[in-house]
Amino acid sequence: MPVLRRVKRYSRKLVVREIVRMLPKLSIKNMSKIINLGEKLITREDYRAIAESLRRYIEESHPAVKAVEKILHNLSPQYRFRII
Repeated sequence: MPVLRRVKRYSRKLVVREIVRMLPKLSIKNMSKIINLGEKLITREDYRAIAESLRRYIEESHPAVKAVEKILHNLSPQYRFRII
């Protein structure tokens, strides 16, 4: 595997790990910004469509967003990493 591809994969992994660590502390407004960042890191089109719909739900203040926010806040950090 070329070095550049390995560096990109590793840096993407680190960014995702930091995003997951920050999720419970983010406000709804900042969560939308983080999902925008995630959309730029995603390489598969089907995952990109999912991230886009998540961002839309957050911007529309869908009731499920509040439930997910509460669940992320109450999960232990170790379990959060295993889920995501």
